[in-house]
Amino acid sequence: WDYDPSSGILQIAYRHDSIASPASTWVAWAINPASPAMIGSQALVAFHRPSDGKLTAYTAPVNDYSTSLTEAKLSIDVRDVGATYLDGEITIFGYIRLNENTSTLNHVWQDGPVSSDGPVQHSTNGDNVKSAGSLNLLSGASGIAGGGSDRMKKRNVGTRNLEFCLFWIWVAAVLQFIVLFFS
Repeated sequence: WDYDPSSGILQIAYRHDSIASPASTWVAWAINPASPAMIGSQALVAFHRPSDGKLTAYTAPVNDYSTSLTEAKLSIDVRDVGATYLDGEITIFGYIRLNENTSTLNHVWQDGPVSSDGPVQHSTNGDNVKSAGSLNLLSGASGIAGGGSDRMKKRNVGTRNLEFCLFWIWVAAVLQFIVLFFS
């Protein structure tokens, strides 16, 4: 990630590895303006649609525990959401406008199964209930709510610099051009 406190623009590239079955797994990363918890989160979601195999990325609010991550507008300004899949990893990226001079944010991350062209409920045990934390955008310090291993912390909250974000945005743009050109 890269953050400009004067403009409030956060550029994010969230990488989720170890996707054993890309055709049947969704991945999400979200900001929660109120707390490091799922309910109230504003999510970026990505998965391969079973009907056509295309990787899709979109936004979805998480309003309750029975959410199906239906595509919808968020309470925060998010632009240019996209995703890539390479070597068992899905990377979700986008630009998020935060309030100017925001210094910390609550975030959550998750994965789960896909059925009938959409996400369904994730597991409610193990790492799935430990995937929330806080991130200091100025120092890069992070914390995992409810514990969590150092490996999980490094995997999910690693610092991303501007060049990394721009690289993934460029890759997505090239892939979109190729799809449009050859379709």
